[in-house]
Amino acid sequence: IIFSNRSIPFSDVDMGAYYAAAVSWAKQVGIVNGVTENEFAPDENVTREQLVDAYRNEKENASQE
Repeated sequence: IIFSNRSIPFSDVDMGAYYAAAVSWAKQVGIVNGVTENEFAPDENVTREQLVDAYRNEKENASQE
């Protein structure tokens, strides 16, 4: 998958980061929302709440396909 610089919705995710495409994809399909509208906080620890939200969002997306 190739993403343009404009496709990363979070200002703190560098396009050169190994995880940039995965973050962009997860945002596009509704699995993650970030810690704010414009920040993903890739250098912070994931909280239990964030992990549960991502898991729930992924399960909801999978059941709709």
